[in-house]
Amino acid sequence: MPRELSAEPCEVTFDDRISGDKITLYYRMPTTEERVKYANGYVTRKGNQIVSTLGELRMKAGSAVLTGFKTGAFQTDKGLISSKAGEPGYDPAWKAAVKQHASDIVEALAIHVFESSLGRSAQQQTSALDILPANEEVWEETAAPTPAASAEDKDTNPL
Repeated sequence: MPRELSAEPCEVTFDDRISGDKITLYYRMPTTEERVKYANGYVTRKGNQIVSTLGELRMKAGSAVLTGFKTGAFQTDKGLISSKAGEPGYDPAWKAAVKQHASDIVEALAIHVFESSLGRSAQQQTSALDILPANEEVWEETAAPTPAASAEDKDTNPL
């Protein structure tokens, strides 16, 4: 299936080990500028120190591309909530609630969208012997000489 180049919403489903259920999130594809900003935002300089800002970066970026979730993915003490206006249980503050109480899901979305959107195809396994040139000899394994222990090396109180 080819990658669709459009502004249509995308979706990803995660296995939520906390609830034991599947959670489907809807998101938009990030712009090139957002991808560059993300790639440049892993660390920042504060004075003489370089500080990792990966957690904050993932929260900001994941929140920026998150557009909703499948109804039934989250609930509060009032019951199931929805991210779709007009549906029963719609909560206009759904994104703030998800960021506050399910930050791991927002970070997982950022990782999915910004860090792992491409995977390498399986490559043929090459044996170490296939790498050697045809005229290279196979080396014999020899036992290395055991160095003599000095007085300092001997343990006077073995376990």
